[in-house]
Amino acid sequence: MGAMKAILRYDDDPSADDDGDGIPDEVQEVGEVLWKHMDMVYNLFSYYASLNGSLCELDLKSWTVLVEECRLASKRSKFCKLADFDRLFIEVDTMGKMEQRHLDEDSRDLP
Repeated sequence: MGAMKAILRYDDDPSADDDGDGIPDEVQEVGEVLWKHMDMVYNLFSYYASLNGSLCELDLKSWTVLVEECRLASKRSKFCKLADFDRLFIEVDTMGKMEQRHLDEDSRDLP
């Protein structure tokens, strides 16, 4: 969904793949950090998802609370204003819904 492109945007050598597995080293490092802290990430997600009565998904309101409480947005930033995080949420949410529709359609074709 564009995560690799975002991770590599500021990498000095985006083609670096020292172990030859086809995954750029920077992407692999981000994955390793997320894996190392997965318990915290899951708990963080569950906490903010619970604000809308769910444990499975964030809505825009709970996402906004997360962004504000973690101080991710900045009025002085060129690309990290609250409106930018809102657009990010809407884009990811739309892509997720489209993917779910495709999965639902595919599962109807199974015997």
